Amino acid sequence: MEGYYDEEDIELMTGRCPFGALFYRRLDFCYIVNQSNVTVFDNMKQNCKNKGGSLAVVDSKPKQSYFEHFLAGRIIGRVAIAGEAHNKKDWTLDNGTPLQYFNWGPKQPDDTTQHCLELYTQDKWYDMWCKNTHSIVYVCEIKGI
Repeated sequence: MEGYYDEEDIELMTGRCPFGALFYRRLDFCYIVNQSNVTVFDNMKQNCKNKGGSLAVVDSKPKQSYFEHFLAGRIIGRVAIAGEAHNKKDWTLDNGTPLQYFNWGPKQPDDTTQHCLELYTQDKWYDMWCKNTHSIVYVCEIKGI
């Protein structure tokens, strides 16, 4: 989607989002990028909740493309996203809504004990353990004002 991103579409403190959150106009998306030295999904989810939001949902190709764009060049390769497995093929959000969009990496999902999601190699989706020792970036999707 060349030309899909225009820096003018990304704003800070527009009045649309809470203080400190960025706003991407084309997707009506407020977000805050965070980082953790260890991966504990429950802690990341609680941190997002404390900020008035939730762990970001990547639910479309345009949103996937935007994540690839704004996270390009990150030092930490892993990015936590919303979604939880009940088995290898049934992935849902915290509220039970089934995920409809996927961007799996090769041979993914590959483990019935890995119940959480990350963007990793080439920003494809990989299943991962919900608690591990990896440093990780996570994006809180914040409710607009």
